[in-house]
Amino acid sequence: MAKSGKRASYISYDDALRIILSQHWTPIDSEEVAVSDSIGRISVTDVYCGRNVPEVNRSAVDGYAARSEITANASENKPVKIWSQSSRADGQKPAVPVSTGDTIPENTDSVIMFEDTIHVGNDVFALRSVRPWENVSLMGEDLRHDSVIIKGGSRIDPENLAAAFACRINKIRVYRNFILSVLSTGDEIVSGKVPNYTQPLIISYFSMPFLRTTDAGVVGDLVDDIKDRVIRAIETCNVLVVTGGSGPGTRDLVKEILGSMGTSL
Repeated sequence: MAKSGKRASYISYDDALRIILSQHWTPIDSEEVAVSDSIGRISVTDVYCGRNVPEVNRSAVDGYAARSEITANASENKPVKIWSQSSRADGQKPAVPVSTGDTIPENTDSVIMFEDTIHVGNDVFALRSVRPWENVSLMGEDLRHDSVIIKGGSRIDPENLAAAFACRINKIRVYRNFILSVLSTGDEIVSGKVPNYTQPLIISYFSMPFLRTTDAGVVGDLVDDIKDRVIRAIETCNVLVVTGGSGPGTRDLVKEILGSMGTSL
């Protein structure tokens, strides 16, 4: 008995990718968006911080900014006085009260936590010694002005968003949303004989902040109808995915139709 139908032919993923990459592709336009709206989008270029973070040496705790040497040998058994009402009045400031985030005063190099001090009358004593720059967030410790916080061509993730805010960046240039449309073919789907579950699967699978997926509808197994729907669909999207019609059957027309319109895979 003679076999009917066509023999299906396939190529490897690597060959298909090579053919796709060899084509001339029109670059996607870009746009500037607010940092708060950039999550999940693709950055066009490298984004630099543009400033040091922190911008100054600042206290990492609530306490007293001081020269670390004044706390030498301080302990719970032998507290060392670091501040008093009288020293504040006469302008002598061996230690200065600071809150978290405050710029530490000049001529200080450490912060003694409130928890490591004790108040006796109008005097404050340190109960332990501190090292130089202890409890201090140094200028540029988190990010430097020339730090790349987002690589060009990469997706903007939550950590990139946080870094942009830390660098006081308001807007980021990103690629416009890539539009992928899905067209389903097959008389059996048009008639309802077979449920169309492939189309919503692909649409939901590829839906993401930088890629907008759209439904290009359903069309039966007629050459002119399929060709017309393909032409109309590609006018409004960057990539069109056509499901069905790629097998060896006599009604599987999609491969030949698409091949007549461009490079065939």
